[in-house]
Amino acid sequence: MTFSTSNANAEECYQVWRHQQRIEYRRDDVTIAEGELADK
Repeated sequence: MTFSTSNANAEECYQVWRHQQRIEYRRDDVTIAEGELADK
């Protein structure tokens, strides 16, 4: 992800992991958020 700040552009890397219906959002191998996929 790249975003702009008042001084410069910054970059951060994230990972999205999926195992069956389970999703994890990670940064530096640390889970930031997690959940499950749902059919709508």
